[in-house]
Amino acid sequence: MSQASSTQIMKYLVNRGGLTPTAAAGIVGNMVQESGLDPSSYAIDSNGLPSGGLVSWNGGFFTEMQTWAEQHSMAWNDLTAQLGFLVNTLEGQYSSVKDAVNASSTPQAAALAFSNLYERPAGTVSGATATTPNVNPIANIANRQAQAVAAYNAYKTGTPGRSVGTTSAATPTPIVRPGGPQPTTTVDALLTAETAGDRITPDELQADSFLGGIPVVGTLFTSASDAITDLTDFLKFIAWILSPISWLRMVEFLVGIGLMVFGTHASITSFSQAASTAGSAARSGGRRAVTFGGRVRSAARKVRKVAGDDPFK
Repeated sequence: MSQASSTQIMKYLVNRGGLTPTAAAGIVGNMVQESGLDPSSYAIDSNGLPSGGLVSWNGGFFTEMQTWAEQHSMAWNDLTAQLGFLVNTLEGQYSSVKDAVNASSTPQAAALAFSNLYERPAGTVSGATATTPNVNPIANIANRQAQAVAAYNAYKTGTPGRSVGTTSAATPTPIVRPGGPQPTTTVDALLTAETAGDRITPDELQADSFLGGIPVVGTLFTSASDAITDLTDFLKFIAWILSPISWLRMVEFLVGIGLMVFGTHASITSFSQAASTAGSAARSGGRRAVTFGGRVRSAARKVRKVAGDDPFK
């Protein structure tokens, strides 16, 4: 089983972490500088504090990463665990860092922003912004930026890019707490636990398979697969059209529409006839009321005339 690559890590950061390809490349460039993309990278710094993982989480931050991994039933040096923890921090207390790298226009700018705001290596000044220069040779910003560009180009061309653990900035010393789960840093790790709901698919990972690692062959395989899928869907549609059951259902549908239209028309006609009959009755009753009223007024005048107070006399 091939190991995960910089391109697959970028896919995770883009699909699961909501980062732009440019931002993801800047982060991967920092990972290469800090750990050589080795999640088992581990060392004790000059202050006696542990420092390890893809981005060299240090001290209390490293302990947070370990705890988060254990809470999700993974070893701290599991690739998936560390990517999940990274995304979690960028969506939480370091959301401003996510905004800054997503606003970067180039992989180089994203690499500098992530270094200044998240990594903070030697030479990072207090109050540094996303664009503050860091000329300290230990920070090696130039390498972070160069690796970011390489990761970005590999992602855009669909090639695997740098493999996990190709080189390491520190001697790998995996530390798994007693009774804890063992690390798995294979491609399979990207499709388990924390990646539930991730949009990375086996087709996207095929670039690291034996033949898929050859760009032209991988492209041909993908195109052939898409063509077969389209042809299968077309044949299913033709079979549905030619099926007697399909025609029967269409006839039933049309008959149902016809009955509904006929029923609506009959209801409207019946209502119109009832309204017309009611109108005729109302008009006839009105004429009778007028006649009766005239007779009442005539009788009233006669009464007033006999009484001697007829105003029309």
